[in-house]
Amino acid sequence: LQQEDAADAGRCAHMLCGRCSFIYERDLEQMQRKIEAAVGNGQWDEARRLGEAFATQLADLRVRLASSGPAVPPA
Repeated sequence: LQQEDAADAGRCAHMLCGRCSFIYERDLEQMQRKIEAAVGNGQWDEARRLGEAFATQLADLRVRLASSGPAVPPA
């Protein structure tokens, strides 16, 4: 995002979207979809803002995972 490389940023956002979906983190998945769309539209300031928000959400996930027991997927 910092280098405004649309191909790499779009590819990474798309990959992370799938990874977030796989671990049932829907908010993180939606954030990556928004980043992917912003990159696709050339909205780099918005993409960077969303990327920072994603980093915060990811840090929160790490804390939750470190302080919880085994995860069970939603039914």
